Formats: sequence, C-alpha cells, structure tokens
Amino acid sequence: MTKNNSADGELKRVEVTFPFILIRTKKGLSIIERIGRLGLIKKLGWVLLYVFPIVAAIGFYLILNTVVAFISTAALRDFARGITPLANLLIPGINPYLPIFYGWIALIIAIIVHEGAHGILARSLGIPVKSSGMILLLVFPIGAFVDVDEKELRKAKARDSGRVLAAGPGSNIIAALIALFGLLLILGSMTPIVNGVGVVGIVQDSPAQKAGISLNDIIIRVDGVDVSSTSDFNDALKLYGAGETVDLTFERDGKTLNHILTLPNGPVIVGFWQDFPAKQAGIQLEDIIMNLNGIRVSSSNELDEVLSTMKPGDTITLAIERRETLMNFTMALASHPQNSSLPVLGVLLTDPSESHGIRPVGLADILNGYRDFGSTSPVIYLLLPTLAPYNVPFSDVMVNFYTSSLGYALHPLANLLFWVWFISINLAIFNALPIYPLDGGQAFRVLLQAVGKNRLSERTIKRITGGVTIAMVSLVVLMLAVPYL
Repeated sequence: MTKNNSADGELKRVEVTFPFILIRTKKGLSIIERIGRLGLIKKLGWVLLYVFPIVAAIGFYLILNTVVAFISTAALRDFARGITPLANLLIPGINPYLPIFYGWIALIIAIIVHEGAHGILARSLGIPVKSSGMILLLVFPIGAFVDVDEKELRKAKARDSGRVLAAGPGSNIIAALIALFGLLLILGSMTPIVNGVGVVGIVQDSPAQKAGISLNDIIIRVDGVDVSSTSDFNDALKLYGAGETVDLTFERDGKTLNHILTLPNGPVIVGFWQDFPAKQAGIQLEDIIMNLNGIRVSSSNELDEVLSTMKPGDTITLAIERRETLMNFTMALASHPQNSSLPVLGVLLTDPSESHGIRPVGLADILNGYRDFGSTSPVIYLLLPTLAPYNVPFSDVMVNFYTSSLGYALHPLANLLFWVWFISINLAIFNALPIYPLDGGQAFRVLLQAVGKNRLSERTIKRITGGVTIAMVSLVVLMLAVPYL
C-alpha cells in the first residue's frame, strides 16, 4: 500500500509491507548534498575503492578458513552446534548473543552510516539521489536507506559507480575502527579493584563452596603468598596435596577476609569414557578416588602407577568418597582402545590441587590482554562479551571486578562501542563479498563491464556474476551446514 502525505511543502511517500514501513522523504538530501560538496569526499572515495577488494578478500578467506577448520576439527563442530545457527544472524533478538538494546542501536547506526555514505559519494560525483528515509518494524525504527538513482549509477563511469558502491562497506569500516579506538580509550580508565584473581565460578558442593568462597570474591593471597594471575593461583595450589588445607585471603565488598580451603582426599572424577568399567559400575562425576585394592592414591599419577602393575581383565576394588561417604565398587579392568595390553578404568581425573571448585580469572591479565592493542591477537576484539564473558573485561560477569573514573557510565559506553564495532565490521565484510545484489556483487558486475567492454556481452556478464554469486552463497551455506553433517 502506498500513501502520499504533504508536510512543509515536501512530498512524503509511505510504503507499508507488513510488518515493515518505509518512510521516504527528501529532507535528508540537503545534509547529504552539503557533505558531498566537501573536497575530501572524492579523495576518500578513491581510498575506499582500493580497500573494497581487500575487504572482500578478507571475507572470502575467513569463510573458507572456517569451513576448513570445521571439517578438520571435531571440537569446533561441537562448539558451533552448541551456539546454534542463529548465532550467524546479525539480528538482535534472533541471535541469542546479540543484546537487544545495544544490538539494535549499533545496527541502526551501522545502516545509517552505510546508506548515508552511498548517498554522499553519489552526490559528490554528480549522481542524483532521489530520496532518503527510514525503515520501521511496526513503529520501531530499525534502519535507514538512501535511494540513489540506479539508472544514472549504471550510466556512470566504472570508477565513479565503483566508488559509490565501495562507500557503504568502507564507511562501516571507518565507523568500526572509530568505535574500537573509543573502546580502547575507555578501557584505559579501568583498573582492578584490587590486584588479584577474580572468582567467576563456584562448583556446587565443592571445597571452595564449603569454605565460604563466593562469586565476585577476589583472591589476593594463598597461604600468605601474593597471587595476581591465574597461573600464580594454580602454581601456588600445586604445592598442596590430597586432604591438605590452604589459607585463602580475599577481598569482598571492600573487606579483607580469610577462609580455609580443604583440598579433596584424592583425584576427582570429572568425566568418563563411554561403555567402560567405571561408569558401568555406578561411579559418578565428582566422586573422589581414595584407594585401589587397599593401596592409597592421592593423585592421578599414583593411580596410574598402581594400574601399571595390573593387566586387562583383573578384578579390582575401588574405594570412592562421595559426599563424605566412603563407598566400594568392584569391577574388571578393560583394555585401552589404542593399546590392548594397558588396563583402564575409563575415567577422566583432576588432581586435588585442581579440584577446589573455583573458576579463577587473573584480573590484570584479562584487562591488559584486551587493551594492549599492539601485543595481542586481533581475534580478541571479536570475542562476544555475551559468549566469552571471562575474556572481556567489560562483560556483565567481569565489569564488577574493576573500577573506572567513568563510574557507572563505563559498562553501557563500553558495550555500546563494542557492538558498534562488531556489527559495523561484520556488515562491511559481508556486503563486500561478490554476492549480487550486495555492494560487492554489484561492484564485481561493474568491473566485468569495464574490463570486458566491447568483448563481453551483457548476457555473459550476467552469467559470470550469477556464477560467482552462486559459488559464494554455496560457500556460506557450507560454512553453516558443515557442523551438522
């Protein structure tokens, strides 16, 4: 349905395709016109034109590399299945890892920048822009558009139409980098509340929970020895054996407290091999192995030493501690699947020093690793605070461990800038791919027309463009499908 309205002497057209509403207007054209007159815009257009194929190549590499990684690594396929295919959609509210509030604001900013850049470059090169407007989902704004005159764009020189098409993804890259720079500036104001190891997880009924350790505690000393990183904490606990006690000093709500942590009396079962003796005998996760055939074992190495004196088929009695109750299980040892002469129980173990039930995070390590731009992998800036919260200092889980001169404004500002960066860079890369009718696909077609002038017919150009589009779409579909094959 189309309806015309008149306001301030301008013609508006409202198009409704439920649940979407497009509001067209010429009011925004004056802004586009003024910016388009700036001398810098044409020069910027050339830069974006040369960056355009590089971005497309990066996108192709990332997709191809992901497909290869999925095919070769079972753990990655399991991870992809766990986060569901919806995680690949850049739509807040549908993608479970994109926050609705920050996600929609960032997406709207990215679309406005993208569409506005097309219009600005078009006007700087004398190509008409018929209208601009807003896209609504019911009554909620979800994006914007600029209606560049397609006929004039097709008639333009390849270098001009190429610059117009490159402007959208290129401007998203600029916006993304500005947002990332702003995020790193904000993180420069952050410091840990106290130098130590943050407690971000506590296992139910674990020694840590029994000792009174809580989420958001910050462990600062282990038996009087300062700890400031996860490795410091783990190394300090390795000095203690089964059943020994450890004095932990930690900060909680500005107070320094001490609690005694008692380590398990033996190695703790954290997993099983399917269809092997231990699981079949009724042994459970978190059971503690005390002895085997009456021989005391206090670590996984000691258990291996006792098993090395036996052979597959031997019947053994395993003493287990379960919730402070001693239980005995009798079973026959199985053969190792890769070496039939080796006896196995079929259990995965952690030693007592690793079985405290605390998930520790070194606060300074996480913060410095994120904000030291030159010394860290760029991949860290693509980690979602909703998916990998323990690696992102401004995530909901981690932000309470830090203080900042920005106060309560730190969390919303950091998250908004992150999502503007993340959504903008992804929008740029996807739109640069040679998939028609995306910007990259249209630019590829323009390139063919310029290179194949007087040599390639329009029909051949369409076929080549269509073939490349089908190949790229197939690669994207393969990337999405491989984890489920």
